[in-house]
Amino acid sequence: MAEELFVVRTSREGTVRPTPTIEGIVSRMGITAFQTRHLGRVAVVVESVDGRITKQKVNFDPDNDANFNTAHQQNADVLLGECIAAVNGNGGSNGIKVIMTTKI
Repeated sequence: MAEELFVVRTSREGTVRPTPTIEGIVSRMGITAFQTRHLGRVAVVVESVDGRITKQKVNFDPDNDANFNTAHQQNADVLLGECIAAVNGNGGSNGIKVIMTTKI
């Protein structure tokens, strides 16, 4: 059996700190990625200006394996909700972006 390097990488950007709940969801997504081995990228983005949400979206890369999207859709939707709650809890102009990428 040939050795294969399978990488799951996550990142967080923005002015809002990820909560333990956000980190838990990202961990579940990573576990799912290792179990299913589908390749792809998903980003969850939430931004607010003056305390009002101006952007909220889940963005699956168009080049993903179709099964990647299916495997991660539910957790990505839950992650979006938690990111919205985190941004709303900070007030002012804030944002958070959480990205998960799997590749060989």
